[in-house]
Amino acid sequence: MVHNPEVKVNYIPDDIITSSGSGLDPHISYEGAFIQIARISKARNIDNATLNNILIQHIDKPFLGIFTKPKVNVLKLNMALDNLGNISNQNKN
Repeated sequence: MVHNPEVKVNYIPDDIITSSGSGLDPHISYEGAFIQIARISKARNIDNATLNNILIQHIDKPFLGIFTKPKVNVLKLNMALDNLGNISNQNKN
């Protein structure tokens, strides 16, 4: 709530307030990623629509399409966002 004051507590997905057993799982739910768009958009100076499109591109589909919910690989998403920043900086030079 400190970092996302606009998000109401009852809208926070379980996976955002719990952690994996190892603490190393790089995946979160799409809902968990989506509620953070406004904060990340502001922090990275990327408009919400662009960020949402990149987020959608980094959704991992469920195993065999049925066994789990779609998840977002946060590591790959952050790498794509970092790369977007590098591309923007290259275009300015």
